[in-house]
Amino acid sequence: MIKNILFDLDGTLLPMDEKKFMKLYFRGLMTEFSEVDPQLLHMAVMEGTNEVREDSSDLTNLEVFAKSFVKTIPMDKDAVMERFYHYYETGFSRVKEATWVSQAMLETVRLLKQKGYRLFIATNPLFPLLANHQRIIWAGLSIEDFDHVSCLEKNHFCKPNLKFYKEYLEANELVAEESMMVGNDTYEDMVATRLGLSTYLITDCQINDNDFRFKSDHVGTAEQFLNFVKTLPDLS
Repeated sequence: MIKNILFDLDGTLLPMDEKKFMKLYFRGLMTEFSEVDPQLLHMAVMEGTNEVREDSSDLTNLEVFAKSFVKTIPMDKDAVMERFYHYYETGFSRVKEATWVSQAMLETVRLLKQKGYRLFIATNPLFPLLANHQRIIWAGLSIEDFDHVSCLEKNHFCKPNLKFYKEYLEANELVAEESMMVGNDTYEDMVATRLGLSTYLITDCQINDNDFRFKSDHVGTAEQFLNFVKTLPDLS
């Protein structure tokens, strides 16, 4: 029986225009790092992000990103991350323009809580907790709606690495067979099925459209997912 719902954030709980999101994100970051050549800054961020995605060491994702970033742009690692955090505190809010609220998802979260399900945010941990908290609020939700939120500082792996899901389940003492992964990525979210989680693919902002190597248990829009949740048993 499903008792725990793990949600992806971007494109799932928080619908978005991904291209516009990235454009606004880098525009703000270039203001924060105004003395750095924009192309070099973009390269440093993307290479750091790729290293985080591919890393399987014991380092946190934040440590991996910082080490990679300063290889491209020689700066003190702590100073670099201070500036990133300053951006997330002061300029990141402008990226909200690329997102919108899903009323169906708001109702779904409310209903799941009412029915007694435990809710989690299992977003790919490429952003710090501060940025993840902001995006939860942009979605019209509250941080208190969720038992745990993955983030750059605490996690050691990224989707689609199964170690991400293993670490997440273990950290929250969750049983895979009692958990459902809900996301919009046909690969990175649906790969959770390999560990025994059930899956629901949200199609509103679906990505990796050509990668269906992992068959999802359920497929539908946010509105259809709400109707699915209405059929789930009450655990409270």
